[in-house]
Amino acid sequence: MKKQLLAITVLVTILAIASLSSPISAKISTNRKTLIDLHVPYHPQDKHGYCGAAVAQMWIDYITGEVIDQWKLLNGDEETGWGGIYNHNPGQGRRGTSPKALAEAVSHYLSYYGKLSDPATIEDYSYDNPYLAVFYQAISIIFWQQPSAAVVWQGEHWMLVEGVVLQQSGNGKGIIKGFYVHDPYPFRESCGFPGPTAFKTVKAWVNSYFTPIAGTGLWSGKWVTVEYYPWGTHPAELYQVSNYKVEIKSWGGEPATIEDVVKEAKRGLRENGLYDSESFGSSLKGAKAASPIRVRSLSENLNDYYIVPFEKKGKISAVAIVDAVTGDFLEAACGPAIATDYLTISSTQAEEIIHEYTGKEVTQPPELVWMPCSHSWQPYYPFWLGVTVDGDQICVDMNGNVFEP
Repeated sequence: MKKQLLAITVLVTILAIASLSSPISAKISTNRKTLIDLHVPYHPQDKHGYCGAAVAQMWIDYITGEVIDQWKLLNGDEETGWGGIYNHNPGQGRRGTSPKALAEAVSHYLSYYGKLSDPATIEDYSYDNPYLAVFYQAISIIFWQQPSAAVVWQGEHWMLVEGVVLQQSGNGKGIIKGFYVHDPYPFRESCGFPGPTAFKTVKAWVNSYFTPIAGTGLWSGKWVTVEYYPWGTHPAELYQVSNYKVEIKSWGGEPATIEDVVKEAKRGLRENGLYDSESFGSSLKGAKAASPIRVRSLSENLNDYYIVPFEKKGKISAVAIVDAVTGDFLEAACGPAIATDYLTISSTQAEEIIHEYTGKEVTQPPELVWMPCSHSWQPYYPFWLGVTVDGDQICVDMNGNVFEP
């Protein structure tokens, strides 16, 4: 059983940066909100296990305009002299994408195309404090117009941070509210969510996604990123004085009514400037909130939550997620507005599928649940969990696939 979060505001004091880069052009400022979106080209992973290669591909495409095949990124590219991520991993030939190998892949191709020169570097960084990492990821976007890569789900997956939302105070200071994130895990055509860009509050990013790496390896217990810096090594002194703060706010109470859930979803979208953003604005304009869908979380890093669909002309164009325990807006995504129903399989249909698969009766109607796993890396994709008379737990996803949790 997860502990109820206390009402708390965490302010991580970080730094004032003076006389750095010129302001970046890809931003929108409304009501003291600054939304900076680098508009990094999106590429989904070609197959399971290619998430690191997809993140590298997006970053390289953004800087050079060249789309490098994910297989070449992983296995090698004779034309450019790249040896392959697998051969740059600790323990040569090891599968997956290590932080070191991803950094070297991006560095290689940016250098090859003349877009990375001394003393600038792209390197992997490990942190004992996730909020310092959040800060550095934010300033990479704000001042150097560079995305960053992050290891999520305790080392199981890669995502690309490519935009930031700031709350400006009018005196040169601001609060880092959240990130625009590219997840290479491809959206499902049956519902279209999330699309290429999702917004995640700092609270959602740190609590649910950007978690320390598990295991006993080189990066174990650390929050790990890959970042660009124009001056060589990581400028560790940057967090000594503060112009920007990282804020996490919890209201400390479960929503009393469904109306409270919808109200919080709208508040979160509005206060993070998403109605005015280029990525979300067209999807939210004229959209109306539909009935929230409650999901029981099986993840230790996420409370039970509500999915709040937003509809336009009978089709779902955007989705918000609200914490069912604290009542907080957590994140949002928009999509191509192709689905008329968010859940493509009902509880009754899931029960019939489980019965057909096992030949056994289900003791009670299947429950909508979620946890990060190979069948669903996103809380936008919950699945049904049913228990048979023999106590077997069987899951059914929204495409009708059956698996065990």
